Amino acid sequence: MPRPAYVHMMPLEVPIWERFLRSGQLQLDRYEYDIHVGEGAPIPDDATEAEIRQIQAITQKRIDAVGWGEGAVWLIEVKPRAGHSAAGALLNYARLFKEKYRPSLPIRLAVVCERTEWDVSGYYQELGIEVFLV
Repeated sequence: MPRPAYVHMMPLEVPIWERFLRSGQLQLDRYEYDIHVGEGAPIPDDATEAEIRQIQAITQKRIDAVGWGEGAVWLIEVKPRAGHSAAGALLNYARLFKEKYRPSLPIRLAVVCERTEWDVSGYYQELGIEVFLV
């Protein structure tokens, strides 16, 4: 069975993402998945090219989905239940994405989820993170 383009999403996240795409809540021009940002763990001086690739692949931060449209670059985290950790991840992803890609468009942050943890709606709103419930 072929694996979807969003290979690092957890098994519970894939159907949430697919429901979101079908929902039409956010219609972007295109998406890319599993976008690596940050440096990852330190690389030993004697590491081979294969070891360097493996260390980076395992330890760099990975954005679930990056979308382009509506005049912005959207960094999207997918979770069954969105809480504080998703917000923290998105804030760090935004910093690292800016450092690596220097986008000319503004960055928007979003979480796609089935539900949120208690008392986080105001937190997301204060941080400017869009919440898409599916």
